[in-house]
Amino acid sequence: SEGGDIISPDEVRERRKKIRTFIFAVQVVYGIAAVELDNNSTCLQLLQTYAPSISEMVTEWRTSLSFLPGVAPNDGGQKEVLPGDEIILLTSQYLQFQAKTTTTVQQSSNNNSATSPFLLQAVSLLEEAIDQSPYNPHLKIAAIGIYSQLHAAHRALTIYQDLGVKQIQLDSCSYLILPTLIQGGLYTSAIKLSSSILRLHGETSKQVKDYATKSLRNGLLFKAKEMATFQREKMRPSLQLLHSKGLVMDAAALMIPSDLGSDIIVSSGVMKQKGKSLPPVVRLGAEKGFCGSDEDLARAEQIAIDAERHFNAPAIIHAAAQSSAISVDDFVSSDNRDMTVNYFEILHHNSHYLTQKEMVTESLRRGHMHGLLTRAVMATGAANAPKKGKIPKPTEETTYRCQSL
Repeated sequence: SEGGDIISPDEVRERRKKIRTFIFAVQVVYGIAAVELDNNSTCLQLLQTYAPSISEMVTEWRTSLSFLPGVAPNDGGQKEVLPGDEIILLTSQYLQFQAKTTTTVQQSSNNNSATSPFLLQAVSLLEEAIDQSPYNPHLKIAAIGIYSQLHAAHRALTIYQDLGVKQIQLDSCSYLILPTLIQGGLYTSAIKLSSSILRLHGETSKQVKDYATKSLRNGLLFKAKEMATFQREKMRPSLQLLHSKGLVMDAAALMIPSDLGSDIIVSSGVMKQKGKSLPPVVRLGAEKGFCGSDEDLARAEQIAIDAERHFNAPAIIHAAAQSSAISVDDFVSSDNRDMTVNYFEILHHNSHYLTQKEMVTESLRRGHMHGLLTRAVMATGAANAPKKGKIPKPTEETTYRCQSL
């Protein structure tokens, strides 16, 4: 009702039609202006001439909240989104474009402080819209992108967790937050998320074998072939799996065990259960990684063992060694990331998302470096220091280790 008057169903339909028309018109203007994104001045002129102002967009959105209320979802019912959510997504795009334009103008003075008001206004509107429409995932994805630009990793992680990404979505949507966690110094959170991806692929590999066997027993040959093809062509060569392996290896020494919780630890890049609480140790290499301590040799030997298992993080060392003879362009990987969740990006595209080639290059570089480190630690651990200036005689152990390395 509005002022005590009951709105008829026909009037509600008419108002929904008008707001959809308004949203479509703005999308068309933004789409035309996006053709001139390389020329900021021309694009901005088109927006200022034909697109509604920020204040007009916000007014339209607030009005839609009053006369087009969303249906309150019951427990277990459909999670509704509001008709005006798209207006806020478009408004945030305009504000991000203005921030980018301001950065370009002031690039010579290295002053980015002027971009913050635009980004803060955009993320404030998104936060308010999330409060009004908590079941719209695109509002949260847009907010994560802006918080990444503001280097607010903690808040971005909180919103990502609210999305409820799980199971196969880890492989397709974790790219939204992983770069932000590393840039924001949340290494333990990055390891936990990457370890979840490794665990997903390990469990999927086992499940596919079981399901394919059951399908063959039931005479469903094509179903078994479909699952095997999915595992072989999509899951095993997953780009996100490769990237997670390198990320875990790089961040291992920076992990804070006490941040992992009381019932989980990371072992060779795979989350495992543990009965007792972790000690609140905060030091470099407290649990994993190389840090120049006496533990390095034992860890290097364990890495060499774990590298034989495809779904363990150290397997990145073998991937880097096997690909040394081919170019990055020829490296086989399956990019399973779902980029369609960013459909609303018209005027501004998030630049912190790595391309497939960049992810492969970065992962193989990490694998190569950790391979060298592992070999160096193991070779040093088996070496004997010279005595009285004399070179020690080679032993059977040192000879074997040098040949194997």
